[in-house]
Amino acid sequence: MKLLEDIADEKSIADEKRVILVVDDNSDNIISLIAVIDPDENTEVISVLNGSDALKKVKEQYIDMIFMDVQMPGKDGFETTKDILAYNPRIPVYFISGTMEESDLAKALDSGASGYFAKPMLKPAEIRLNIDFAIKKRKEQKLSELKYYNMITKMMNSFAHHELIYNDKDEAIDYRFLEVNPAWEKTLRMKSEDVVGKTLSEILPGVEDVWIKIYSEVVKTGKPKEFDQFSKSSGKHYHCFAYRTEPGKFAVFFNDTTKKRNSEKKLRESEQKLTNIIENSPDMTMTANASGLVNYVSPQSMLVLGYSSEYFMGIRIPTDFIHPDDRERVGEMFNQVVAGKGIVDFKYRFLRGDSDTDEITWDVISHTAKPITDDNGLLKSIQSNISNITEKEKLIADLKVANDVAVKTNAVKGEVLLNMSHEIRTPLNSIMGFTRLISDEVGSKNEDLAMYARTVLESGERLAKTTTDISFFSELITETYDFKPETLNLFEIVSSVIKNNTYKSDNKGLKVNFTSFKPDVPYTGNMYAMTKVVTELFDNSIKYTEKGGVDVSLIKTEEGIALIMKDTGIGIASENIDRMFESVSQESSGYTKKHQGLGMGLAIIKNVCDYYDIEVIVKTNKKVGSTFILAFEK
Repeated sequence: MKLLEDIADEKSIADEKRVILVVDDNSDNIISLIAVIDPDENTEVISVLNGSDALKKVKEQYIDMIFMDVQMPGKDGFETTKDILAYNPRIPVYFISGTMEESDLAKALDSGASGYFAKPMLKPAEIRLNIDFAIKKRKEQKLSELKYYNMITKMMNSFAHHELIYNDKDEAIDYRFLEVNPAWEKTLRMKSEDVVGKTLSEILPGVEDVWIKIYSEVVKTGKPKEFDQFSKSSGKHYHCFAYRTEPGKFAVFFNDTTKKRNSEKKLRESEQKLTNIIENSPDMTMTANASGLVNYVSPQSMLVLGYSSEYFMGIRIPTDFIHPDDRERVGEMFNQVVAGKGIVDFKYRFLRGDSDTDEITWDVISHTAKPITDDNGLLKSIQSNISNITEKEKLIADLKVANDVAVKTNAVKGEVLLNMSHEIRTPLNSIMGFTRLISDEVGSKNEDLAMYARTVLESGERLAKTTTDISFFSELITETYDFKPETLNLFEIVSSVIKNNTYKSDNKGLKVNFTSFKPDVPYTGNMYAMTKVVTELFDNSIKYTEKGGVDVSLIKTEEGIALIMKDTGIGIASENIDRMFESVSQESSGYTKKHQGLGMGLAIIKNVCDYYDIEVIVKTNKKVGSTFILAFEK
């Protein structure tokens, strides 16, 4: 049986000739019956002399109805009718016989025939009436089938029709493919002509028995079943809906859900990593809805403010907790955030919640608030990063006092600053403000302090870059970054990145070569994101290369444009290649002990490239070097 017969369109169904098949081993009987039918110009009568040829003819062309003789050599009319209707039960079959007995009538009914005419007393009017009725009904079926056919063949879901195969114990052991739609061919990457008529075990040897068990249950009970199933043989997940079409046969609709499941898994993993970053950060993270009601507080709230995270949930931050002299300014800052004027950074004094004295304790808080809006620019939520900078402010104040004292006498100044630098070296690593202060006051007067200033500056810059990377990376994995499209020039971006970072390669004595097929390389993307990708890629090449250099090139390919960055650095061990794009990841044997950074660079590259469908190709050898290729499609 076929569910998807080859049907053209409604007009062709209305205009097509009706085709009648006469099956009789006697040519004279065939001629007599054709004379009774008296075919007109819209009717075609064809004939065969035996049952085998009849079944073959039904499989070769579309037949509207059949007149079948009973007594024939080989297969008789009853067996032939059963075979024909097993292949296509829609064809009406009428027996023509002069020897029909009561037992023959029972056989005719059992075979599925539509009617019976006795020879030699054939009544032309009765036969023609039955022909008209049968073919009219057949055309109605074809119109219905046309709608079904169009729906199945044009739908996005994969579809297949099967016949179960049973053993001697009436147990389902396999199933045969009867037909499949184009979506099935695309999903399974097989052609219908290669599978129709074959069994599951022939097409997919060793496939799991679970499929046969599920489908045999559907056929046995007649109850449709919707289910999700993983196929070990293909390594894919499928969402399926199976139903019985007739005894022993079933059809199934399904979709490949592997990509969706993998994306959901990666999202869960990314969310967990982001949660780990937030919860292990020394700062406190807080989010509030558009009405200002707090809906998330990280565990660091106890450390930063002296209150448990549960304390603030579902409420607005009480203004009484903010120092009276700071309330008006804090209110103005939050109004800017609510108005969608961008990220706001401000400091204020906050009432400490776990003070161990009876006196009121006001801690100094650094607060960064960012509005999150929808596509219409309406405020959805407010994200806040809060850090306690009380000790930092005290250190700055102490340093200012120390500098004031040091300025009074040059003799004391050097010793005080030197001692002070040793006392506050650790906190200075996280305080950018000290860098300019020391640089301005000391300058070239003291080489030791100048060196410390450079160290603080480098630490501050590294911390600032790390903070920026974490913020950008967080937006990437939570899909909140606005990839505002712009017309970019890849040549200018790459040239600018190399120029701005030349000092790094010069400091290490590395040679940088850049070649491009032409200056004008247009590409639609986000300027910040694409510049960040090229910068991280170039920075990694310089960072992990001690001698030799870096070759950078832009080339044309059949698919579009490729950026190639090849270095002579330390390379990556083969066992670490698969995880090098994970966040946050570095190769412990080389990166962790010797090189700075959190290892988010490659993770940022991978996330941005995934967004733009940019293929990232890596070729690397330990102690030889690495080549990174970014393939931009047209």
